[in-house]
Amino acid sequence: SSDDHAFRGVEENDYMVARHVWSNALNGLWLGEHFVTDWDMFRSSGRHGGLHAAVRGISGGPIYISDGEDDEHCVETMAQLVDKNGRTLVCSASARVCERSVFDLPLGSGEPFYIWNENPINSVVGAFNLNVEPYTNVRADPAPSDSGILRMKCKTPQTQFGVYGFRSGFLGLVELNERVGPISLMQPLVDYEVFNIAPVFKLESGVRFCIFGLVGKLNAGAVVEGLASDETSVVITLSAPGLLGLWSDRCPLSITVDSKILSFDRAENLITTADIPSTVGEILVQLAFP
Repeated sequence: SSDDHAFRGVEENDYMVARHVWSNALNGLWLGEHFVTDWDMFRSSGRHGGLHAAVRGISGGPIYISDGEDDEHCVETMAQLVDKNGRTLVCSASARVCERSVFDLPLGSGEPFYIWNENPINSVVGAFNLNVEPYTNVRADPAPSDSGILRMKCKTPQTQFGVYGFRSGFLGLVELNERVGPISLMQPLVDYEVFNIAPVFKLESGVRFCIFGLVGKLNAGAVVEGLASDETSVVITLSAPGLLGLWSDRCPLSITVDSKILSFDRAENLITTADIPSTVGEILVQLAFP
């Protein structure tokens, strides 16, 4: 969905990277209605490697790199895009520009450029500093409504969502049009944030919870494929193992997979994490609450 980018022998600069991200996202508004867009290759190391990985993680398309024999391959960057089995964590559709950024010229607006995509349960919004010149106050303040799919699914404006920043950590619970942050994005073509947005569900017992997905992954919610619940328990269907992160206003009594009780950690911000093991086929994680 763009011209060739970052192939061997071509040195990219800030302008090339900013234009590449901008054009792919805008092209997705139309092309994404017909097929999954391809954002082309990128180099995993260097100044722009992290931002490239973040936009590819949201893009919904194939992810492939152009690291040559003489390039330094950044394993840490690539690990943020795949699960434990090495499969890429891909969104359910092609990425779109958020409505608030459609008519912006992000290469010199002094504002972040926002892109969104959907997963089976959650949604993801990325904020990118594509300004080719430094600005003193570039700040990201997304709302769940920046994700078009969440706006379409919501029946009432009171619906709550959990927002988890990939780089900044858990940001809190907000309503559909309520903004979080702001998160400072001061460095052009280096600073970005990816926000995993998860709907908050309520059990009959009154427990509220949301499932963010795999901690440490750019598209954390891609593995969360289904939820079922009764009065005091939740069954989460995952497509891959890894460190699962979730929020709940009460501490779980237990977390089990295939009747095996797992250990878990709970932080002061009410985020619970548990290392989910591999199983044959889909993984069913059961949470029991008081």
